[in-house]
Amino acid sequence: MLTLQALLLTSSLLIVLGMVVSVMYLAALRGRLETEPVLVEPTDEPI
Repeated sequence: MLTLQALLLTSSLLIVLGMVVSVMYLAALRGRLETEPVLVEPTDEPI
């Protein structure tokens, strides 16, 4: 029974670790996308 508990605990910790890593990756990706400037070309025609 102890082996099953250790297996479940280990797998739960790995799942949580994977979720934390994915959130950190997405936060870093979002920060990198926000810092890139967006170039807008002006038009000569009035709207």
